[in-house]
Amino acid sequence: MGSRYRHGIGPRPKRPGKLRVPVPLVHGTADTDVRPDQTENAAGHIPDAEVIRVRNGTHLCMWTDPPSADIKERAAALTSA
Repeated sequence: MGSRYRHGIGPRPKRPGKLRVPVPLVHGTADTDVRPDQTENAAGHIPDAEVIRVRNGTHLCMWTDPPSADIKERAAALTSA
């Protein structure tokens, strides 16, 4: 992959560092843009990260899939606590 994103849109971001807020990571199981191991890797570097998996969800599942309202509520609850 080198120092550029797969799509060549800029330098790879640095590790998240010391985040001090809960971080919801939403991942659809049918996502063809981000592999599940990438989400798990991100969660491993972010304290208090919670992976929310959406069964059969696509890359845009938080906005387009039927349970999207529930997903948004769950993510909002994590960040407003």
